[in-house]
Amino acid sequence: MNTLTILIFGIIDNLVLCIAFYFTYLCLEVYIEKYFKTIVSAFLLGIISAGLSNTISDGLGFFLQMEFYFGFVVMLGCLLGMLIVPFMEFIKYIKKKNKECRLHPKIHIWGTSTKSKTDED
Repeated sequence: MNTLTILIFGIIDNLVLCIAFYFTYLCLEVYIEKYFKTIVSAFLLGIISAGLSNTISDGLGFFLQMEFYFGFVVMLGCLLGMLIVPFMEFIKYIKKKNKECRLHPKIHIWGTSTKSKTDED
């Protein structure tokens, strides 16, 4: 491969990634509000959209090279990698419910300290 081919690949890859991100983010936001009658945080929509747009971008890269089998396998791998999102959301829910971070007992989930004035003296 020459330098120009790699440069063009990088441009197309990120161009598709950015377009897919905007498309999936906006569609997810409308779909969730319309059918589930709830509002999801921008952070969670961003995580899901990033995973989906990366899946689209990676798959398209293989499909354009006529490597359909590997394109489907990579897309499946990308989607399976997104299974971490529900687990991380569950951990976030548990931490929010307990109101403190388990890594350090004096730090709440939102970053406020439980130290009192007497602890600092």
